[in-house]
Amino acid sequence: MSKTKLYESKRMDNKMGNFEEKYSVKNISVNLKHYRVTHNKRQMEMAEMLEMNYQNYSKMERGCYQPSLRKFLEVCNRLCVTPNELLEISRKE
Repeated sequence: MSKTKLYESKRMDNKMGNFEEKYSVKNISVNLKHYRVTHNKRQMEMAEMLEMNYQNYSKMERGCYQPSLRKFLEVCNRLCVTPNELLEISRKE
């Protein structure tokens, strides 16, 4: 492999590493809880607002349940947030 291609490959790996560090499905739970607390809502209210079972919402907030892509996008839409906002590493941890 030429030096140029090797450099480009390493640079791309670094970019993907930064992306993976900044965005993760694991961050959904922390960001959901932060959203709920800052909006003074209880888990039951959030579940009703998102039209989902209370137990599933609770599991999602604890990180025990990862929503399907369809449900994830639905949650983003109902909360008026972008997918990146729920996937991004929370600065409020």
